[in-house]
Amino acid sequence: MAEIQRSCLTASERHDGRILQRISLLAEIKIINIFRQLFILSIDLMIEERIKTMDSCPICRSNKPSLSITCICGYDFEKEEIIDNEKIREYFFKIKSANNWEEEIKLTRRIHEVQQKKYGKTQRGMHGGWKESDTGTLLNIAKSTVNDNIRLAEVTDEYPEIMKNEKKTRAIKQLSNLNKGILSTILRKQFKTEKNLQSYLETNWKKIELFNEWNLKESQKNITGGVIDILAHHKSEPKWLIIELKKDMASDKAVGQIQRYMGWVKENLALKSDEVIGLIISGYPPGENIRLALLNNKNIDQQIYCLENDQIRFMDTETAFDFFNFEKYPIEKQIELLKKKT
Repeated sequence: MAEIQRSCLTASERHDGRILQRISLLAEIKIINIFRQLFILSIDLMIEERIKTMDSCPICRSNKPSLSITCICGYDFEKEEIIDNEKIREYFFKIKSANNWEEEIKLTRRIHEVQQKKYGKTQRGMHGGWKESDTGTLLNIAKSTVNDNIRLAEVTDEYPEIMKNEKKTRAIKQLSNLNKGILSTILRKQFKTEKNLQSYLETNWKKIELFNEWNLKESQKNITGGVIDILAHHKSEPKWLIIELKKDMASDKAVGQIQRYMGWVKENLALKSDEVIGLIISGYPPGENIRLALLNNKNIDQQIYCLENDQIRFMDTETAFDFFNFEKYPIEKQIELLKKKT
């Protein structure tokens, strides 16, 4: 009898234990649901608060609608992006058709920046991000138009005189001429004589990054068939460097000239295992003939020099040609080159 009572008691305890487990599990589920509801509520409150603090649309600058989260231009205040392509195109072409090109370029820039803020900026060599071509697709206009509009909008503070043009095409041309003038001022400053150029290089040899790995050996070295402007030797490797100087644009004749000097050094100064290379330093602009002559010549290089604040700067031939063809490039490329140069 006692054993039967103990068995019933044990069964009863197990039953009560399962009930308690179920009650505990249900309580946990209710707590989780409460926290989930509170989290959703807090997110909704944050969104509402953010929308409340946004008094006007960042695209069209109109007041925020009271009964909708979407602006008349297609901007969504909650998602903080443009969600209605038809509305934004309609609004854009309304501004464009009013022949107010100043507002058109500023609107293009605002649209692009809002979408970039949402999707991130595109980085070179990386996928993703919002590109100018995406803005073109969104507005149903060419990428080049987006480029021009954004570039003009970016420089309105720096060049307010551009905004006085009646037509956008004239403003684009004026900006291109201004950029060209800046570039011309930077690149056209050169030494008056070849002797001045050589003296500067010799005096500042240790300060010039281009010559970091080279020891200056001799200048104006008379040899059979000419004079080597500068002769240098590598600090750690068996290499000789022959430098030919031209204060202005170099012709392809300089290639034959420096090859003759390199042959003389190879035969009279260098060991059999030594490498002899040549460098032509010339002024701007670069020459097309010498560029072609050097394309397949791995032992001779050319650097174009210019003076900025009495400091010499160098650029390779291809970069120099980019600057030489500057006025043929779109504004976006011009500004990119100016940033690269300055």
